[in-house]
Amino acid sequence: MNSQQQAEELFTFSNIQNQKVEFYWEGTDYNFTINRLDEVSDDASGNKFFKLKYNIFSALQRQANAVLTFGGAWSNHIYATASTCKKLGLRSIGIIRG
Repeated sequence: MNSQQQAEELFTFSNIQNQKVEFYWEGTDYNFTINRLDEVSDDASGNKFFKLKYNIFSALQRQANAVLTFGGAWSNHIYATASTCKKLGLRSIGIIRG
């Protein structure tokens, strides 16, 4: 499997789980669905999934050999980028601010 195929598998929207929640409060039933973005990926969960997806695809389409990103100290974004790049055979460079 090449890197592009791996990225498509890693960033598929079918990985997004929905959780139905029902509760009763002050005489009214409430029902809603939560998109569990915290469970979408081990490496790039939550909004990081959406932030990384298209940048990673762009890097692969341009046949880049590295991805450069900026983040704060203890940045989950830096970790998500590095971990995702490692899985796809890309180098990652993280610039830490602060």
